[in-house]
Amino acid sequence: VSWTTVRLLYIMTVKLGLTTKQVDYTNAFVQADIHDEDVYVCMPRGFTLDGKVLKLRKSLYGLRESPKNFFDHLKSKLVENDFEQSSEDPCLFKSEN
Repeated sequence: VSWTTVRLLYIMTVKLGLTTKQVDYTNAFVQADIHDEDVYVCMPRGFTLDGKVLKLRKSLYGLRESPKNFFDHLKSKLVENDFEQSSEDPCLFKSEN
């Protein structure tokens, strides 16, 4: 998100007498599907299927594509709920409701 957008939102909040909230989305990355490539991981300790690997269906923290996967997931949910993405700042979504 652009700091200009953040500052603008804070100014509007004060001018219009609104309140702001911050959300920390626990386990955010694991909500998003992996789309662009196949990602495989070794079996965790305790499994006895030698020579086998697991194909991930969901993102994990630490994968380089996880932030993008989560943003794409979040964007699709916001658009489904009648939010519109700003053309000036792609991290800003607005709704008339």
